[in-house]
Amino acid sequence: MSWLIKIEKALFYFLAFAFFWQLRLVWAPVGSQFNEWVSFYLYATDLIIAAILFLWLGRRLDGLRSSNPPSP
Repeated sequence: MSWLIKIEKALFYFLAFAFFWQLRLVWAPVGSQFNEWVSFYLYATDLIIAAILFLWLGRRLDGLRSSNPPSP
């Protein structure tokens, strides 16, 4: 299980490093002209945060399953 913690730490450090770049993907521009206020963006930092939360939740649920074995 330590490999999950290592991946979480690496993603967290990458998040701290990538936070300053704010790389974004314009997902759905509204209309023919680009307008920054009404477009939908997907930031790379959002994906990293989602990955960290997903890994943390998986590790947390796995810990709950292993600490509470089913009773016969």
